[in-house]
Amino acid sequence: MIPLCGGEAAAMKILKAFVGVALFLSFCGCAKEAVTAQETTAADAAVVAENRPAKAMSVDPVKEGDHYVFTDPEYGYSISYPEDFFFDASPELEKLVQQFSKENMDMDMPKSVGIRCFIFRYKPQSVEFNPNLNCVVEKVSPAMGNIDTKQYTTLARGILQKQLKATVKGESTSEMINGKEFYRTDYSFPLPGTELVLKSRAYTYYDPSQRVAFGFTLGTFEGDESDDMEELDRVLHTVKMP
Repeated sequence: MIPLCGGEAAAMKILKAFVGVALFLSFCGCAKEAVTAQETTAADAAVVAENRPAKAMSVDPVKEGDHYVFTDPEYGYSISYPEDFFFDASPELEKLVQQFSKENMDMDMPKSVGIRCFIFRYKPQSVEFNPNLNCVVEKVSPAMGNIDTKQYTTLARGILQKQLKATVKGESTSEMINGKEFYRTDYSFPLPGTELVLKSRAYTYYDPSQRVAFGFTLGTFEGDESDDMEELDRVLHTVKMP
C-alpha cells in the first residue's frame, strides 16, 4: 500500500518540475516578441543552450558517427541524439529554469528533484516554439514505500489532471525501451500568456534500487504538423538505463 500523502507529495514534486521545465523551454525559442519582462529575460538568457562543442559543455557528450551520446555521470543512463540537434546540461540553464518556475509558477524546485539534460530540436531562439526533450529525476522518499513504475505513474496522472489542470489523453501505457519498462502518458495544457497549447508526452521510469524516478518529457504544440514529435520520440527510444 502506498502512503497517500507521501506518494502524492513526492509525485507532485517531479510533475511540477516537468511543467516548470516545459513552460520555460516553450519560451526559449521566442525570438519574435515577448509579452512580459519575465518572458523576455528567460528567452534572452536561453543563449546558454547554444549547440557548443563538447569540450565547452558542463558534461561532455561523445561523438559517435553522425550522433552524440550523453551518459549521465551520476545516474548512469545514456541517450543518443543526431548531430543537428542541440544539447545542454549546464548548471546555468537549470538555474534559469528554477528562476522561471519561481517567478511564473510560484514554485521552488525541491532539492530532491534535479534537471539533468535538455535536447532541443532547433537552435534556441530560431523558432517561435522549440520542440524539446528533457530529463528530470527525483530521489524518492522512503515514505512512498515499495512502489513500481506503474504505481508512480498512476500518482503522476492524478496530479496532472486534478492539480495541474492538464488534459490527459487516454490511459498511460507500458512500453519496453531497451529492456526496461517505462510508462507513457500523453497530455496537453495551455501555456500562460500565449495562445499556444503545449502537447507533451512523458515517459516515466522508477528504479527501486536507487529509489529514483526518471521523467523524460517530450514537448511541442497542438497543431504542429511537422514530424518533430516523432523525431524526439526516436531520440527518447535510444535511452538505456543502467
